[in-house]
Amino acid sequence: MKKLLKPVVNGSWVAQVSNLLGRRLAVGGPSPSGGRSQVANSPRSGLPVFTISLCLNLALASAAVWLLRQAPLPLPGAASTSVVETPTAALTMSPPVTSSSAAAVTFVTNHFAWSKIEAEDFAQLAANLRAIGCPEKTIRDIVIARGRRAFEKLSKEAEPKLPFWTAGLRRARASAAAEGKARLALEKLLARVERVVGPDVFLGDSDLMKLDELEGQALMRFLIGPMPEETFSKVTTKLAWFGARHEELRSRTRGVWLETDEAALAQLREQYHRELAALLAPMQLEEMTARMGMPSQMDRVKFEATDLTTADVRQLALIRARFTEQMSERHSFLDSDSLTDEQELALKAAERQFLGEVRFAQLERAADGDFKTLFSLSQEHHLPRAAAEKVFDLRQLTTQESEQLRQDKSLSEADRKQRVTQMQAEMQSAVLQVLGANASGQYLGSGGAWLTNVTGL
Repeated sequence: MKKLLKPVVNGSWVAQVSNLLGRRLAVGGPSPSGGRSQVANSPRSGLPVFTISLCLNLALASAAVWLLRQAPLPLPGAASTSVVETPTAALTMSPPVTSSSAAAVTFVTNHFAWSKIEAEDFAQLAANLRAIGCPEKTIRDIVIARGRRAFEKLSKEAEPKLPFWTAGLRRARASAAAEGKARLALEKLLARVERVVGPDVFLGDSDLMKLDELEGQALMRFLIGPMPEETFSKVTTKLAWFGARHEELRSRTRGVWLETDEAALAQLREQYHRELAALLAPMQLEEMTARMGMPSQMDRVKFEATDLTTADVRQLALIRARFTEQMSERHSFLDSDSLTDEQELALKAAERQFLGEVRFAQLERAADGDFKTLFSLSQEHHLPRAAAEKVFDLRQLTTQESEQLRQDKSLSEADRKQRVTQMQAEMQSAVLQVLGANASGQYLGSGGAWLTNVTGL
């Protein structure tokens, strides 16, 4: 029995059970004589069966203990996951089953809600934006945009509520009262915005402030010149503010400038130059002054049809800026420059002195409407600039000769008519030779009518 109850180690119980069963069969089998075994018929024949059953139970218990020691223990609170194989061979994960003893888990995300940032008060709105790391420039843009929205609302609320047929003095007084009310509200609103984002804020409506489009930004940067982004923003704000004040003054005068109006304009002009000089370095201010005087000149003069350099053109713009004050009663702010006859003569004298006679003559010719037509025509037909200059000189010569024929009292009417016809034929032939057939025919339909009626020159 001691041999039968030997401990089972590492699965050797299987061999022992097999040996035990073999011995039992050998002991309990038939005897060679064909009779029953004496052992089987003895009173102790049930003992081997009990022994085998006991050994098997011990073996199974030992195997169970061994398997439990080999399997990994699940982590506390870990959710078990089962895999179910579907007929389509796709694997579907069953939802995790969490034990009731597992602690509840709270997930925190970086979800952004504008409602947590929004505030009616400008200062609180700026503080909330800074708390989430918003850049100062973006904070300024958002606060100013809110200020403009509030200004639009105030302007609509300040509009006089009058019957449709109200006119005359009553409407004028109501409009003036509404403008005064809106101005006071704007000053208070502007003070609130400036306390948050600083000075140099413009809340009114101006084309200069509509820089959301790339085209508008590019145009303003071209006019103002190279400068840092912060300086550019301040300068555009100043220009918009002064433009609005200048337009208000012009609207109030209705074309009739009194001494008080002229004094107010002079004060505004002085403030304009003083504040721009404080914002810009001398070279920046000079560059901006030169550039702002150029838009009207680009349409008036074909500079590419001259021998002037870029430095010459820049200096001409600075010369013209001395005679075209941005804030004058004659034109709107940053609008086309209209000069008096005296200013025009003084300007031409200054340009002639700077350029000299030859280059000044080129400048005058490049501003002539007929020459600009000829120059564009020559470019279209790939002709040299000299072709346009030659035809222009022929036209000038024809004008002079026509005037001489009209003044010559010694000629009869028939002789004068014959001379005019002869001169007209000569000019047509000369222009045809210079421009060619295609360009000459096109010129006759666009500015060249003098070739068929030289007496009209």
